[in-house]
Amino acid sequence: MRGLLLILLSFLCLSTQAQEKKRHYSRNVIQARVYLSNDSVYDGFLMNPTMHAHYINSPLFSSTDDFVAIKGYDSKLFSKSKKWNEAEVDSAITWFGDEEKAIHFTWVPLKVNLCYAGDSASIPDHRVFMVRLFQGKSVSAYVFFDPVLGQRVAYYRPGMSEAHAIFKLEGKMTDKRKQTLKEEFNAYPELVSYIEKMDAKELKEDPVSFLNMIDVALSTAK
Repeated sequence: MRGLLLILLSFLCLSTQAQEKKRHYSRNVIQARVYLSNDSVYDGFLMNPTMHAHYINSPLFSSTDDFVAIKGYDSKLFSKSKKWNEAEVDSAITWFGDEEKAIHFTWVPLKVNLCYAGDSASIPDHRVFMVRLFQGKSVSAYVFFDPVLGQRVAYYRPGMSEAHAIFKLEGKMTDKRKQTLKEEFNAYPELVSYIEKMDAKELKEDPVSFLNMIDVALSTAK
């Protein structure tokens, strides 16, 4: 009898582990961990409509999204998702597949000017969820996804009222883009000089090096 009980307990343990693995290592749905401003944390499947418009190939968040929606791992098929307004969210982490092996992306809601320097400002009323691309000493940079403008990189430093879009992700350094970048950083002569010497492929091939130059210039400026 004792042997049978041990076998049953072992089977139950293995079954529970298998369920946990299935729950937490989904290979066909984006998973997310949401950190709320009240220090609560929630895990589950990301259910924002932007992603589900074209499934995995779509951006996870759009500049129009002002909330995060999560469906818990144990939720039934037609159960409602939990939903939090951006004002309630500090950040969100997303990944695909095995959590221990997957690349994780950090999404931060920030006010942002979607347009480049010299253009009329376009600042949504809500904070936009942007994925962190770079974290320097005093400057951070993010990528946001806009249905009209496409994928743009924005930088932010403490004290700014909103992040500023500065170039298109994987875009070339055109003369027009150089001009908007020089307008954005006209208070930093060394950075303006660096921008003037950049070739057409530099932003597309290595955007992080340029972001690091921005961080150095703004961190050392008096």
